[in-house]
This record gives sequence, structure tokens and C-alpha cells, in this order.
Amino acid sequence: MKKTITYLILFFIHSSLIAQEKLIVGTFNIPVRAAAGYLWEDRKQPIIDFLKYYEWEIFGVQEAQYQQLVDISTLVPNFSFVGVSRDDGSKQGEHSAIVYNQQLFTLQQSGTFWLSGTDQEHANKGWDAAYPRICTWGIFKDLRKGKTFLFMNTHLDHLGEVSRMESVKLILAKAKEIGKNLPIILTGDFNFDDQSNAYNYLKQNAMLKDSYQLAKIVYEPNSTFQGWGKSFKEKSRIDHIFLSKHFRVHKYGILTSTHMGDYLSDHFPVMAEINW
Repeated sequence: MKKTITYLILFFIHSSLIAQEKLIVGTFNIPVRAAAGYLWEDRKQPIIDFLKYYEWEIFGVQEAQYQQLVDISTLVPNFSFVGVSRDDGSKQGEHSAIVYNQQLFTLQQSGTFWLSGTDQEHANKGWDAAYPRICTWGIFKDLRKGKTFLFMNTHLDHLGEVSRMESVKLILAKAKEIGKNLPIILTGDFNFDDQSNAYNYLKQNAMLKDSYQLAKIVYEPNSTFQGWGKSFKEKSRIDHIFLSKHFRVHKYGILTSTHMGDYLSDHFPVMAEINW
């Protein structure tokens, strides 16, 4: 009997330590403008329910308008966000914000820079990009583990190939400058898959690795982009979660959630369960 009690105590201690080390991170492109039948007001509650059910803790969003971020931070307990729009550096336009659980993480510092070779402080289009593009970052403290890390989130251009490559180089340089030697999590809609030159550049760089490649368990039923159900591919990941060497990856998944047959976005959310 004493042995059984001892084993149970050790089991619960072990389970508690594992829970403290785990982080659930994600990336989700959630445009407010959509095809008929996919309006934000129709998708808002299903997305809130999704975030609650999967217990997302910290994640990047792309194409989000300010009111969407307010809705999410209001309707999901303990959620807050950081980030400004790409168009005016304030609230008007698309955000590449970071959303996080304030009970689990403390925001220590944050900022946004434009992906440009000339001006990273003000709204402008870099290289051959069709639109202004940004990267939002935050330095967070994981209150369960007491460790600090740099979280970065971005949305690269859909047309500019030069812009995508140069943006990757700039983000890596900024990660070194801002984060020093901190652990790094980089999420986003990169608009490139694992066959692209920009992806290969990232892959060859020792700073970050693809969580998909590191995961022990992978759920990949289809592509991350599906165009409101009209552009499915068997394999094509343009939404990514990259990690520094400080993390291990238990699970990676492209989560194909719908609501009454309607899509939550033209992208599927991507989630990774990682451990310190």
C-alpha cells in the first residue's frame, strides 16, 4: 500500500512538472473581410470556442483588424494582445499581433518593425512587396517556468519573392538584436512553403528550426491555406512555427476545424505543443 501511494505521489509530481514545462503555441490568419457567408460576426464565436477548447496560450495572428483583437481578448478569459497595424502604426489596418494568456505570461517589452530595407520605423512597402509588411515582437516571461523568451509574429508578402527572402534575413537579424541570446518562437503566414528559397535559407540558418520537422507527432491532413475551401492541396505549409534550440516539440497539427460546414478562415490554424 505504501509503495502504491509513493508511486502515485511521484506520478503526480512528474505530471505537474511536465505541465509546467509545456507551452501551446499557434499561428492563425483570420481576415475580417471574407467571401459571402464567412463574415467575422459569423466566425467570431466559433473561433473563440476553438481557442478555448484547444487551450491556446500564446499565438500570432495575421490580417486581424483591431476590433477582432478586442473581441478575442474580451471573450477569452485572461487574453491580451500586443501589436499595431501595418498601415498606420496604430489601429487602422491589418495587424500581425501576438495574443497571449496574461495568467501564464508577463509581457516585458514589445515593438513592431516594418519589413523594409529603407525604413523599419514607419509604414512603407519594402523591396518588391505589394503591401506594407510588418513583424511584431514581444519579450515574455513564462510564469510557470520563470524563463524569458522572444516571440515574433509576421505576415510576409504574397507576391514579392525578393521581399520574402529579404524579410527573412531582416527578421533573423532583428531577432539577434532584440533577443540577444533569448529563446525564440517565430510564427506567421510566410507565404512560402518548404520548397522555396526563403524556407531553405531559414532551414540552413542555425538559429531556428521548423516545429513540423521537430515534432514527435504530426497531424497534416492537408495544406494550411485552403481559400475558403476552394484551394485545398494534399501538402503545402505556408503558415509556420519556427523555434530556437531551447525547445522540444511534442505535437504539431494543422487543425481543420469548421462550424456548421463553414470555414473559420481561408487558412487553417496551426498549433504546436512544445516543451522547454
